[in-house]
Amino acid sequence: MHRLLSRQLQRHFGADFQPPPEWQGLLESIDQAYQQSDSDRMMLERSLELSSQELIEFHLAEKETILRQQLDNIERERKHFKALADTVPAGVLRLDCGENCNFVNQEWLKITGLTAAEAAGRGWWDAIEREDLEMFRELYEGLVHAQTSFTCEHRIKAPTANDLWVYCTAVAEQKDEAGRSGYIFCMVDITERKKSLKQIERSQRLESIGVLAGGIAHDLNNALAPIQLGIEMFSKNLSPEDQRLIDVIGVSAARGSDLVRNLITFARGGTGTKENVSIKQLIEELTTVVRASFPKNIEVTARIPDDLPCFLANFTQFHQVLLNLAVNARDAMPEGGRLGFEAKIVRLETATKGNLLVLEAGEYLWLSVCDSGMGMPADVLDHIFEPFYSTKKSGSGFGLSNVAGIIKEYHGDIRVQSLPGKGTTFELYLPLREGSVAPAKYEHAAPAVDGGGELVLVVDDEANIRNLLKLVLGKANFQLMEAVNGADALVKVNELKERLNYIITDIHMPQLDGLGLIRKVKEILPAITIVAMTGRLEANEREQIEALNVAAIIEKPFTPNTILAALRL
Repeated sequence: MHRLLSRQLQRHFGADFQPPPEWQGLLESIDQAYQQSDSDRMMLERSLELSSQELIEFHLAEKETILRQQLDNIERERKHFKALADTVPAGVLRLDCGENCNFVNQEWLKITGLTAAEAAGRGWWDAIEREDLEMFRELYEGLVHAQTSFTCEHRIKAPTANDLWVYCTAVAEQKDEAGRSGYIFCMVDITERKKSLKQIERSQRLESIGVLAGGIAHDLNNALAPIQLGIEMFSKNLSPEDQRLIDVIGVSAARGSDLVRNLITFARGGTGTKENVSIKQLIEELTTVVRASFPKNIEVTARIPDDLPCFLANFTQFHQVLLNLAVNARDAMPEGGRLGFEAKIVRLETATKGNLLVLEAGEYLWLSVCDSGMGMPADVLDHIFEPFYSTKKSGSGFGLSNVAGIIKEYHGDIRVQSLPGKGTTFELYLPLREGSVAPAKYEHAAPAVDGGGELVLVVDDEANIRNLLKLVLGKANFQLMEAVNGADALVKVNELKERLNYIITDIHMPQLDGLGLIRKVKEILPAITIVAMTGRLEANEREQIEALNVAAIIEKPFTPNTILAALRL
């Protein structure tokens, strides 16, 4: 019997009550009702228990879904930000409040050469060039203290000897609820811009040199002109020894003039006048300079056959090429050593690829500059002909790049052999050009010219040039008048116009220059023969003078032959 039914009977009928038999059916029905009630109650309790658990699980599942979506959104945003950051043409680095790197983009890794793992934490400091660390540290500490920003230019540690420059901008992020702030750094590689600025500065320096060289050329050529004119005065009835001395003076004066002309040509970006150059003469002159100026503990030798043919080149330009290689060799031998020059004819049987171009099969003039210095490793050899590349602290990085440019211009090639501690050998290959091996000699024999008493007006602000021209032209039976500048000459032209036959005038003079004088004279005497002479002539000046139909334009210094021939054109 159900316990609830038994308890109800005992309460109403006493503890000893025994139900009569006729109640049996009723009691069983009531008992079943109680049993059913218990079952329903238990089921309800169980149902409520299960419903509560399911609700909890459902709630948790919903929260987990929302959280997962949020995490997915964050990851998607992170990937989107990283993809965006990796497309930015600037290196991006982020630091937390503890100076630890927690993000870098691909451009930052590309610029610095580090990996993300190497940059993590405080490893990013290793990317900054040691010499710039103190400056950068001061700026960073100011950023942390002031919570503002800074910009600077600094170098990145590069795997080569070349400097790698970046422009860096750093900003502090807004502080979080705990008062902490991160920092973002953006940097752009400005190495090429730095190189371009150096090139611009170099061009400006060369332009300044050109202006300075023009002034030097004018004064120096005016100084050389009397020497070349005066040599003719001493070249009659001389002994062989004295004549050789006169020849040396004449060649030296001409070489001085060539040096000035090549200085102007170099400063203006040209290559200068090409002629048949004797390698033996070139290297003999070079070794004389080297032995006189290099340390005495450097032994200089030269092996040059006498029968080497000439090649078409600019003498002074190639003198500078070999001198540049010699200076590099000197710098590689601070404790002394051996410097050797060698030249010979070589034949390439097949086309050969060089450093600058492919050399076709054929004969080449081979030049070698060899030293016993410290040599160069392979990673340096790969860059020595690049502009701005230099392993010297005070080097400009232009020397060997200019050498390579000149050799390439002559359709030649330059090759290098070097090992650390074993010295260096530069080999030049130059295509042969036909020409005489005989060195240039000063020609002092003047042509037979008879002026027939014709009147020549000599105009120059240099008294020495006027005086020597009077001697040269006087010996050729010309009558002479002189003027110290254009204004003085114009007065004499008006005085002598009825019998004046020639005018020889300098171009650069005070008061009225030669160009202005020629214009005014042509208005008075349109048919008169005018010879212009100058120690410096700009391209636009030549065009203007030629347009005035002058008989000749002569560059100082010049020989008596030149001036006499000009009067007979």
